[in-house]
Amino acid sequence: MFADISHFSAILEEAYSEVGYMPELSFGSHMFQDLVEAEIYYGALFENEKKIEFNKDMMFDHPNILKDINPNLNDEIYDMVHVIDFDEDKAELYHDMNKDETICIFK
Repeated sequence: MFADISHFSAILEEAYSEVGYMPELSFGSHMFQDLVEAEIYYGALFENEKKIEFNKDMMFDHPNILKDINPNLNDEIYDMVHVIDFDEDKAELYHDMNKDETICIFK
């Protein structure tokens, strides 16, 4: 449900070809429109793109709070979905729509 993610700042999906998963941005869907209106950044990380540098270690060094949010999910979900609670003192996200560039700075 959108209410569950409406307070997020950003949502990123990562491609995982070993299991056949490719992010679907669904521009034009009702959900994407809700994200835009709520000013939630939505992006995808595709494999083998020369422009992308994604430091997984830096991101996954932070605890996954998904279990705190919903302790009743299937255990596989906790491995697939990583929710990080950054307050303004810990991280900043910048996105330039004209250049299609995004950077997340960890403090």
